[in-house]
Amino acid sequence: MISVAVVPVRNGTLADWPGAVGSNGFAGSDRYGVRVAHIADVVRKAKPMEGEAPPRLPGARGHAVNRKAMAEGITMFGNLRSALNNVAGMLESHTETA
Repeated sequence: MISVAVVPVRNGTLADWPGAVGSNGFAGSDRYGVRVAHIADVVRKAKPMEGEAPPRLPGARGHAVNRKAMAEGITMFGNLRSALNNVAGMLESHTETA
């Protein structure tokens, strides 16, 4: 059993604690970066389970969607286009009177 009396009390935020969340607290920036890159490579090369989507890293889908949108643009439906045109018109009239 752990007594509250033996648990160190740290005031402030995590940023105030040396090495609390930084990579230096795990193994040093260089070793941590190499290890994370290795784990990411293993995840990317892993074969999917039967009938399941392949494993992916957190954020991988979002990054892929962003890259595609930057390269190909995005689909804008008519109602959104109309609403944006209305807002643009209001902004233009506001800047002309200001």
